[in-house]
Amino acid sequence: MKKIVMTILVGLLSFMGLNLVVNADTPPETFKARDVILLPEYVPGVVSYYKPIDGGLEVFCEDEGYTYLTGLTYGLWEQVNDGYIYIFEHRPNTGDSKKDYYIQSVAVWWFKDYLNGNDANIPKDKKDYILEHKDTDEVCKLIVELVEGAKKYKQSKGYIKFSKDEVTFTDEGDYYLSSKITIKSSVKKFDGIKFITASNESEIVNSTVKNGSGTFQIKVPKAYINVGEEVTIKLSASGTYGIKKMYDYYIEYNHVFSKPYQHVIYGKVFTEDVPVNDEITIKLVRDEKVRISKTDVTGDKEIPGASLVLTDESGKEVSSWISTDKPHYETLKPGVYTLKETIAPKGYVLSTDSITFKLDENGLIYENQNGVWVKVSYIKMINEAENKSVRISKTDATGDKEIPGASLVLTDKDGKEVSSWVSTDKPHYETLKPGVYTLTETIAPKGYVLSTYSITFKLDENGTIYENQNGVWVKVTYIRMINEAKSSINISKLDGATNDYLSGASLVIKNLKGEVIAKWTTTNVSYYAALDEGEYVLSEEAAPKGYVLNTDKVYFKVDAAGNLYIKDANGNYNVAGGIIFYNSPEIIVVPATGLSSTLTYIIGSLVLGFGAIMLYRNEKKC
Repeated sequence: MKKIVMTILVGLLSFMGLNLVVNADTPPETFKARDVILLPEYVPGVVSYYKPIDGGLEVFCEDEGYTYLTGLTYGLWEQVNDGYIYIFEHRPNTGDSKKDYYIQSVAVWWFKDYLNGNDANIPKDKKDYILEHKDTDEVCKLIVELVEGAKKYKQSKGYIKFSKDEVTFTDEGDYYLSSKITIKSSVKKFDGIKFITASNESEIVNSTVKNGSGTFQIKVPKAYINVGEEVTIKLSASGTYGIKKMYDYYIEYNHVFSKPYQHVIYGKVFTEDVPVNDEITIKLVRDEKVRISKTDVTGDKEIPGASLVLTDESGKEVSSWISTDKPHYETLKPGVYTLKETIAPKGYVLSTDSITFKLDENGLIYENQNGVWVKVSYIKMINEAENKSVRISKTDATGDKEIPGASLVLTDKDGKEVSSWVSTDKPHYETLKPGVYTLTETIAPKGYVLSTYSITFKLDENGTIYENQNGVWVKVTYIRMINEAKSSINISKLDGATNDYLSGASLVIKNLKGEVIAKWTTTNVSYYAALDEGEYVLSEEAAPKGYVLNTDKVYFKVDAAGNLYIKDANGNYNVAGGIIFYNSPEIIVVPATGLSSTLTYIIGSLVLGFGAIMLYRNEKKC
């Protein structure tokens, strides 16, 4: 049943004008010819028959004048010209499968004439007719297009090609790394790149090769190459591409017949996988070059301008040079060597420590580190940059006033203390090496809030300062840490009767230990005191002239935010906007007799009593 379904499907596809290209298929050895069907003469005088065979396929006669024997078995003869592939793969689709077959059949005859250089299949006058009507007649037009396409048709062969550019190697310590090697290909299947000959454990790395095209590098271990030895590395790449083929057939018993019979082209395109490959040969000499770098403390930046001398084990000079912005390479024999710096690069401190190292027979480098030979990839001598002076200012919010009395600490990137000091009314200067530092305030100046944030900055080899601002390094001219002034409370000395300011009173603020915090003489404006968080007592030591001394005490406290609270008679603290401290005028009593003197005495006593009362108000007096 499956075979029947497949036969019907193939037949339908063929009927619809579609050619089948079968991958990795082979042509049959024989086929049996079936009856033919006469087709209309779409071109006057050119007759063709439709020739179906089993499997829903068709065959096409190569020679118009020869006989096609039906009912006989045809055998595989030979491969035909690739132009026929074009004719079969570009079958027209007019909507009439018999017409389409006719067009292909005539194109086959015409193309055979083209190959033979004659008009044996189609007379010249018929070809001229077709050419004359190719712009007006669909059949003629399609026949010409097929023939012209067949003449030009060429199959593209698959290929694999390594580039012929010179391959160089860089010394990467324990191995050599090649320059990029380019490969290009046009294949159906790429089998990959392989080593044919190479040192053990060689690798293909950094490959971008896809479908046989791209770049890659090879990594060759030094351990498997002797110093001074040249090794040959061969690589190959392989794959396959598909090539199309068509075949013709002839009757199996052709020797029995006295006249020639028809050769027919089997109506199916076959493909065959063709292998393709390429090779590349690379030479690698293991030299004895040793990389010598002169860097800053980061180890990343090569420093130009250093004068260096290399001596052998006997102290004899082997080489001398001035460093550049690229590593220096020395070709050395196995042995022990010492590297010294004689002149430091500008802006850097002279390296007083020399470096002793040895090169063994395998080209491996060992550095003497505190008496121990340590394997290294290359020799690196470090220079520390000269110290640079950095200005550090402790200012108020305006940025103009240096604030004395702040305790500051400077630490390095590892948290180790570099310096500590107490700020003055002038900027502080620190002489620092290039690196990353953090500035922190531990004690705030009097009257200011402690700076709770730290400042991280870095200094480069050129003395340029960069401050870390929200994760971004911003170039600055100096480091400035700002203190916000504490909130101040206002204290007013007023006349109890008129609410006018009183000058000349001596007031004092003490803490609960009795220590004097502030002391002043009142004027005709309020007094402002910036106080730390804590509890305090306000009292009067001397009254203004002409006024009674106020002997009461005001107990109050200030919180961390600078808010004021005054203690009431019940011992509770209530929020307040400021403190108003009243005084009453002195009363001068004039001796008198009678009622008037008595009233004066009574009123004077009442007023005197009122003057001893202290009033608290929450609003500020301006």
